Amino acid sequence: MIRKNGVLFLSFFLATLFGAAAAQAKLGEIPKCEGKSGEALAIDNERVLRFKLTTPNQFLERARVEGRVVRILSSRPAHDHFEIQIGSKPQDTLEVVFNRDFGSPQAKVGDEVEACGDYITSNAPTPKYQPSPSGAIIHWVHENSRGGAHPDGFVVTNDRLLHGFGRQPIQVDASAGSSDSVKAPPSSGRVEPAPAPAPAPVPAPVVSKPGKNDGKPAKEKERRRPDLGRDDPEHQEFPRHGRSWRDWVDGDKS
Repeated sequence: MIRKNGVLFLSFFLATLFGAAAAQAKLGEIPKCEGKSGEALAIDNERVLRFKLTTPNQFLERARVEGRVVRILSSRPAHDHFEIQIGSKPQDTLEVVFNRDFGSPQAKVGDEVEACGDYITSNAPTPKYQPSPSGAIIHWVHENSRGGAHPDGFVVTNDRLLHGFGRQPIQVDASAGSSDSVKAPPSSGRVEPAPAPAPAPVPAPVVSKPGKNDGKPAKEKERRRPDLGRDDPEHQEFPRHGRSWRDWVDGDKS
């Protein structure tokens, strides 16, 4: 009995040790935010605000932004919706749509948030859906679990948690320097504005797990991801039943 208990204790100790080592290996890792051509995107709020002001409805581009949560929008079973301020004017807002298959950032008003994903201008109604309350959205702020060529996205909150890679967030080491854009609030409870981002080394991209589309012909992948805004079926296909755009996004299990 003593020997058996000793073996069980040793097994538990080794499992705990390796689990702690694996968790530590993740500490400080923030994935590369890729543009359409695979380039590393820096935080660029001004670029996204230009998109919002100058591009047509349903324009699609990759984006990386940071801002303060100013409004929690009604969430649905599939997605969280919250609005962040990314500029000095009241209208400089962007709606973040987070797929709850990857957990939830549980954002609160006043939180500082960094988001990487697909930007879409949504400033006017169409026969298919209603506009975003913010006039634009950023979604696919999570890893690409389907496989294929679509870049990963992510959300980092001011409590230094990385969301979008599994249901449990990853603690980010503030001293690692992978991302200086989002900082924890001071002890007073007041959230200070985020400083201007400094150039940072680009970490190795996170390798996505094989998805169900990996075995499909290249032609099928191109049909699903042409990266052409209004013609992108990844974002635009849904029934013509007068549903709001949020119903459409909530139907996306990406």
